[in-house]
Amino acid sequence: ETSLNCEIEALRLSVAKLGVGAVEVSINDPVQDPLKCLMHLRVANRVYLFIQSEKAKTADDLRNITKSVDWQSIFSVDKTISITFKGQNEQIRNEMFGAQCIKDGVCDYFTEATGRRPAVAKRDSQIKLFAHLNRGYLNLYLDLACKSLHQRGYRFKQGAAPLKENVASGLLMQAGWMQFAKDNLSLIDPFCGSGTFLIEAWQMATDCAPGLALGESLQLAW
Repeated sequence: ETSLNCEIEALRLSVAKLGVGAVEVSINDPVQDPLKCLMHLRVANRVYLFIQSEKAKTADDLRNITKSVDWQSIFSVDKTISITFKGQNEQIRNEMFGAQCIKDGVCDYFTEATGRRPAVAKRDSQIKLFAHLNRGYLNLYLDLACKSLHQRGYRFKQGAAPLKENVASGLLMQAGWMQFAKDNLSLIDPFCGSGTFLIEAWQMATDCAPGLALGESLQLAW
C-alpha cells in the first residue's frame, strides 16, 4: 500500500484513504485521472471505480441495492457482464451466492428499463463488476480494465513459478531501485527465471509506462 501510495502521489493525484490492500483516490477529472492510474501504476493489481455503498444484511438487500443503481448511465444492455463478490455475514455465507444476487439485481434493472437482460460471460466479459460486503455495507465498483494490471502485455510465456509483474515492481521499490537507477547503478538477478525483475527494473529506470504494451488490447469499461 505504501509503494502504491507513493506512485499515486507522484502522478499528482489526491490520496483520500490508505487502507489495507487498497488506496482510495479522489478523482477530479473523470477521464484523465483513471487513465493515469491504468497507464502508469506499476504496483496496482486492479483499478476500481466506486459506484455505490449501502447498508446490506440479506440477499434481498443485495438485489435491491444493486437494482437501484442507474446502470444505463454506466453501460448498455448489449454488453456482457461478470461479477466478483467478496465478503460474508450471518445470512450471506457463500460468495457465489452473493455474486448471483448482484447479477439478479443488475438484470432486474435492465429488464424493467429496457425489456432485455445483459448476457453473463464467465470469461472475457466486457463489463466486470466487483461487489464487497464489509462491516454491514455493500460496496459496488466497476473494474475499469476488466483484467489484472499485472498483465503488462509483453509476456508470451511464463515459467513454472511466475512472479507477478506488479509484485516485482513493489519489491524493487521497497529495495530502493529507483534511486539506484538514477545513480546509474546496475541490477543483477542471478536467478532471473523469465526475467520479471529485470524487465520491470528496466521499465522503471527508463520511465516506460507499464500500461503502454497493454494499451491496444486494454478494454476500458467506460
